[in-house]
Amino acid sequence: MSTLACNRALSRIADRVDDSLLLSGSQAYAAALAYYQSVKAAAKLGQPGAAVIADNLSGRFPDRPTKASLMRAADGNGLAQTAATA
Repeated sequence: MSTLACNRALSRIADRVDDSLLLSGSQAYAAALAYYQSVKAAAKLGQPGAAVIADNLSGRFPDRPTKASLMRAADGNGLAQTAATA
């Protein structure tokens, strides 16, 4: 096997490893987010200990920005008008 062929084969393997890592990370995040959402729901229902767990996890799952907060952030940059008309 030539050096060029070997490099191509190794590059394909590296790409597949990268793809696998990205997929597994995405799946792990989705599972953790589902757990966090269930803990938040349990905390709202008053389950003992759930509020503490939700509070501990809250730093890892920041709230998504609302449309209003995005509009405020864009205001003054010429982007608010564009977003409002979109």
